[in-house]
Amino acid sequence: MLNSLHANSYLHHTMTTLHVKPLIKKIKTTRCHYIYDTWTNEILEVDNVVFGILPDNHPEINFSPKFTNAEYKRAVKEIDEAKFAGFFQEDYPTIESFPEEHLSDLVNHAVHEGPEHMILNISEQCNLRCRYCIYSGAYDFDRTHSQRAMSWEVAKQALDRYFSSIGRKDFSIGFYGGEPLIAFHMIQRIVAYAKKQRGKTVRFNLTTNGTLFTEEVLRFIIREGFNITISIDGPDWIHDRYRVFRNGRGTFSRVWKGILRLRELDEQFFSNHVSFSMVLVPPVDLKAINKFIEQHPALFNDNSIMISSVNVQSSKVWGKLGVERSYRRTSKEQLDVAEVLREFKHYLWKAGKPSGFPRWYNEREYVTVHQRPMTLMPKKTASHGQCIPGKRKCFVDTDGDLYMCEKVTPAYKIGNVRSGIDVNRVKDFLRAYNRFFRDQCCQCWAVRLCEKCYNNIRDGEEWSMARRQAFCVSQRERLHQLLTQYCDIREQKDNAFQWAEEIEIL
Repeated sequence: MLNSLHANSYLHHTMTTLHVKPLIKKIKTTRCHYIYDTWTNEILEVDNVVFGILPDNHPEINFSPKFTNAEYKRAVKEIDEAKFAGFFQEDYPTIESFPEEHLSDLVNHAVHEGPEHMILNISEQCNLRCRYCIYSGAYDFDRTHSQRAMSWEVAKQALDRYFSSIGRKDFSIGFYGGEPLIAFHMIQRIVAYAKKQRGKTVRFNLTTNGTLFTEEVLRFIIREGFNITISIDGPDWIHDRYRVFRNGRGTFSRVWKGILRLRELDEQFFSNHVSFSMVLVPPVDLKAINKFIEQHPALFNDNSIMISSVNVQSSKVWGKLGVERSYRRTSKEQLDVAEVLREFKHYLWKAGKPSGFPRWYNEREYVTVHQRPMTLMPKKTASHGQCIPGKRKCFVDTDGDLYMCEKVTPAYKIGNVRSGIDVNRVKDFLRAYNRFFRDQCCQCWAVRLCEKCYNNIRDGEEWSMARRQAFCVSQRERLHQLLTQYCDIREQKDNAFQWAEEIEIL
């Protein structure tokens, strides 16, 4: 196989030769045994003897075969040779995501340069009442829909501050809601002002429910070269379960009509500038969604589909959805997931790269694993996943308050459009992130593969130990399954992920 899988005598450690439980994870396919080694970020193929005598980490694989003394001694010898070659180090890293000695430089540089993407929450109004919406009232720490809208004064202050960023030569502005097209005239005004100030250096993005696509709106979006994300959850009977107007009527027909008209107006624009957001809501029918995508290749084949699950943190959303709080995948859902994975594998083995729904359901995770840097982990390493607030994104609410992104409002304000980003507030946040994960991550085999964003572990503005614990367990289980399938795919075709080497993970 490629460099990520090694079949050689450099195998692993055992409780008799190691003083601490090593940062490794056992991986077993139907054909072979592997060990993922955290310190090197490599996956090693081993025989069943070495595999059997090594300790395992959560989720543990039960494997207790009997070996002869000769087999055992040979395996221990190979494990010791592997340790000498640099595998299975007997200590743990120090977790330091944002080192104190570099903190001021990191934050000051981010503030000086300005965000890569500024998001304007131009309206809290929405013409829909999606039952799983973060603003539906089901979430304990989030706002609800309201009549609040961003004034031109706030919008102009946000734009002027963004455009004054000394270190930035190009700009990205996103429009968010509520439903941002409710404030279409504000969007037009902001675009005109931004172009006057910065010309072609400004790009525009829009996240929309797709129900307000008038001819004027569509032609404007095309003319200004917007990148647009449209929410659609599948075929009509799936989409209309939860994505509804205020009167409870489903929205699919309106959304679908707008999508078709947009493509009709400009096919090239549609292929290059339109993506879709799809939320999987229990009970999930992946088979029906997959079939729906397959039936409309002209609409979906060239356009990315961002797939997410319902956010259940600190909420009463299950009750709104009529789903048991302890909901687990049904046997049918598990079969559907397996079928989508089989299709993904089939694409890789036969066509060389994935396509359709199986691609978008699986791509990001597998690309991330394949592109992992197979280098020795530094003794002081980061707990990945958290951006520097104000660097990658900056979210501006209707009042002009600043947040690190759209997912964490109204938690942890980092400034306002009048005074800018509060540098000390950002530093305090990053210090808290360091403290929260320092002891937990240093003894976890998944530390180099796991990404932990503040939104995954917060309750409002509080750092939730309970959410962190649940998140960590689920991440280790997910990553173990992912590594197992990754090895299985490459057993069949070593270069199955060659296509993934050209993909940029954002």
